[in-house]
Amino acid sequence: MRDYTKESNALFAGPVPEKLVTALKKKPGTWTEVFGTDADEAFTVYYLSSYINEVARAGKQVYRCRRM
Repeated sequence: MRDYTKESNALFAGPVPEKLVTALKKKPGTWTEVFGTDADEAFTVYYLSSYINEVARAGKQVYRCRRM
C-alpha cells in the first residue's frame, strides 16, 4: 500500500502534516494515530497528491512563460 524506504518510514512514523490535520479537522498525531487502519492509504494519497500538485505547478510556470 505504501513505500517502505528508510525515508518513507521516517515520515510515516512522524506526525501527519499540520495542513492536512487542520483541513480534515482531526487531532494531531502520527499517521497511525490519526488514520488508524487507513494510515497506509492516507499517507500514500497525501504524498502522491502533493507530488502531483508540485508537477502541475511547475508545468503551469513553464506554460505561462512560453505563452508570453
